[in-house]
Amino acid sequence: MNVADQILTTRGVNSKVLIKGDLQRFRTCGHVGLFDFDGISKRKVLNECMDLEGISILWESSKTGYHIWNLTVRSLKEVADLGLVLGSDCKHVQHGRKQGKWAIRITKKLYDNGRPYKPAPKLLHTWCNDSLRYQSEAHFKLFIALTGKTIVQANNYGWRGLSAEIEDYMTITDKMKDGLK
Repeated sequence: MNVADQILTTRGVNSKVLIKGDLQRFRTCGHVGLFDFDGISKRKVLNECMDLEGISILWESSKTGYHIWNLTVRSLKEVADLGLVLGSDCKHVQHGRKQGKWAIRITKKLYDNGRPYKPAPKLLHTWCNDSLRYQSEAHFKLFIALTGKTIVQANNYGWRGLSAEIEDYMTITDKMKDGLK
């Protein structure tokens, strides 16, 4: 296997909820949950995540993978702990905890030559539960921009966050991931 051919580039949103900073333009006031589930059925993902407080969004990231965005603003530790309790990919949880943020894909995965590897995640479902915590307005606006949809119950929540960071990052093919196991 040529390792260079297994490297992909993608664009994602990260979990930081940014507000106006005092000395810098923005500062982090918390994180949203950006959870990755691979090799788990949609039913199991939903069973684990249906009771999450606040606004939740389910995306299909591949034939056997799902992403959950939970827009409730929490601390870094709370998001990491919640990811583990939900059964989110533990390597994703660990990497994000070490980095101080999680990133989840919002576009196609591409080979270096620009050829598509996987399509952008596809919106499957949204749901809302009670929450007294703020929801991330920036991540909600990104959801609207990506899908052209909104959520009727959105007016029931308090909002926080002026901006969400979009970042390009490198990842590897499924074949390479399997070879590393």
